[in-house]
Amino acid sequence: MCHIHLDLIKQVCAQLGFPLKWEKVEGPACVIEFLGIVLDTSLMEVRLQSEKASELQGLVDQWSHRRACRKREMLSLIGKLVNALPSKDTLIMHLLRRSITM
Repeated sequence: MCHIHLDLIKQVCAQLGFPLKWEKVEGPACVIEFLGIVLDTSLMEVRLQSEKASELQGLVDQWSHRRACRKREMLSLIGKLVNALPSKDTLIMHLLRRSITM
């Protein structure tokens, strides 16, 4: 059934002249990656790609032993976390407030 809907979307986009790169289209599938994030409808999860999660875990491990940093380093960390954390408002706001006083 999903293939039928996907074919219909292709037809409508073609009729409207909407340019799409169909070689980049995935699915229909229960698990797809979109902008570095894995969307899994079977488990109802949104998670990072394993490589990106490992990279961020290493970064957090490095930062857990630090007592000081430069403002530029703090802002770099914030930038990486902003794209990775689903519920980031409190942590990011705290880090940004800290970076202002540096």
